[in-house]
Amino acid sequence: MHRRFSLVLLAFALIAIGCDSGGGSEFADSASISGSVTEDSGYAKAAAVEGAVVSATSVDANGDVTEHPDTAIVSAEGRYTIQIENPGAYVVLTAEGEGFSSAVVHFRNREVEASTAAPMNQESAAEADVFMSSRVNASAALRELAYPRIAAYVDARVAAALRSGGATARAIAEILVEGQESEDSYVENRDPDGEPDDRPIDDRRARDEEATLNLQAALDAAASVSERREALSDFAEIFATGYSAAGVSTVTSAEAMEAGYAAQVSAAADASVSADVVSALRMRADLFVGIATTVAVRASLVAGDATADALAAFDVASETFLAALAEAESTNDVALAYDAFGEVVDVQVAATLGLDVALVATARAATDTARTALEVAIDAAASGVAIAAAYQTYFTAAQAAASAALSASSKASIGAEVVALMSLH
Repeated sequence: MHRRFSLVLLAFALIAIGCDSGGGSEFADSASISGSVTEDSGYAKAAAVEGAVVSATSVDANGDVTEHPDTAIVSAEGRYTIQIENPGAYVVLTAEGEGFSSAVVHFRNREVEASTAAPMNQESAAEADVFMSSRVNASAALRELAYPRIAAYVDARVAAALRSGGATARAIAEILVEGQESEDSYVENRDPDGEPDDRPIDDRRARDEEATLNLQAALDAAASVSERREALSDFAEIFATGYSAAGVSTVTSAEAMEAGYAAQVSAAADASVSADVVSALRMRADLFVGIATTVAVRASLVAGDATADALAAFDVASETFLAALAEAESTNDVALAYDAFGEVVDVQVAATLGLDVALVATARAATDTARTALEVAIDAAASGVAIAAAYQTYFTAAQAAASAALSASSKASIGAEVVALMSLH
């Protein structure tokens, strides 16, 4: 049975909005986009794919769409190349055949005429659904949802949940934008005594878009499942560390990811989505938070002059931890991964601070009051921005409490940052 991509939003948009591209002049006058079409998330060619018709629609930042008249035919090898005039930055490519339909969102480098799209499959079709729902007939706030975030979160599990009717694409988009707003707000207001600063947010967006271009090419070139996983893993690491790469401290970056995680969980709880959708989104968020956390903790250990042996032990534990998060299928799997990782972190923090590991455990316990207050604040929060503010309050209080418990060390503040992060899990 062939899986069908939902084209309701796209069809409605074309009827309601027509062919106003709204900004195509910023890009090359024409584009040549190549790609492949598969029936599922693997690499086996499906019989129904050959002969399918590929069409293209540009989508601009205002949600206006342009249906391009040119089409292409999928070859016996499952490949296509489509030529279009006056393309936008984002082009939604669709393939239609007998009993078959799929789609992919293609982000274009405006300085290059020829480009390669990621393979069309069930996962890319789900991403296209969520992307279109965030742009067409959407609020201005929802249109701010960055496509790389959709690409990062809509994995095979989320796609399966969408196909089974566990959520609408619009609901997924609304959940993701809450997380994005919370992360951005945390970063923008990271200095409570200074002026809001959104420059790292713009830098992070540009970096994520560059990573998206690289991901598309890598997925198209991937000749095996392992190569595809490697490309997705590289993209996940860049996405999870986007703020720190934009000049924000690694600790603040990890804190922001924690706030975004909580905002998405809260939004999902308020949305009409299935438990499978909530679980799938949480598993992705757990991975991204885990990546950001390992980077932050390692940076703190380095700042505390940790020994080479300590860093080597930490690196081994980090690799095991992230592998466990990537394979996690339940919140219990995530909790077990954090427990094992946390034991190693406590030992290395204690060694770096020159303290007994029991004092690190005491410091963790000292954050309990701040963590309880955070949980209450999250329950009362009405938006992702409010959740970001709650996390800023938590980290200030938790770090102060942990620092007091670790005051026997001259590096107490370094240890306190790590303890405040790890105490959330």
